[in-house]
Amino acid sequence: MNGNDSGHREQAQAWELTGGELADADAPEPTYDPMTDSYTTTVSFADVSPSIAVAEALASVRHCETTALSPLYDEIDTDALDAIIMGSGDSVTVTATIDGFEVVVTSGGKIEISPPE
Repeated sequence: MNGNDSGHREQAQAWELTGGELADADAPEPTYDPMTDSYTTTVSFADVSPSIAVAEALASVRHCETTALSPLYDEIDTDALDAIIMGSGDSVTVTATIDGFEVVVTSGGKIEISPPE
C-alpha cells in the first residue's frame, strides 16, 4: 500500500455511495471476445477516473458489485494509474495484474481484461 490512504478512502466511499452499483449505469458493459479470451470496454476518462473505471469493468466481468472486490489499491497504486493515464497527452498503456486478471488500460479510454488462466 502506498502512503496516500486518504485518496483510497475517498475511492472506497465513492463505491459505497453507489450502493455497490456501477457509478455510471449508462457505461457500456465489457464485451467478450472468444478469439482473445478477453473483455473490452471503452470509457470516457472525462466522466470517470481510470481507477474507478477499472473497478467497474472488473466487477462487471466478475458479475459482482464493486464493493465485493478487494480494494484496488491493495493491488496497484490507483493514484499513479490515474495520474499516468489522465496526465498523458500521448497514447499510453498501463498493464497490471489485479486479482489474477490482466488489466490493460489505455489513455484513449480502452480497458481490456483477460481472465486468469
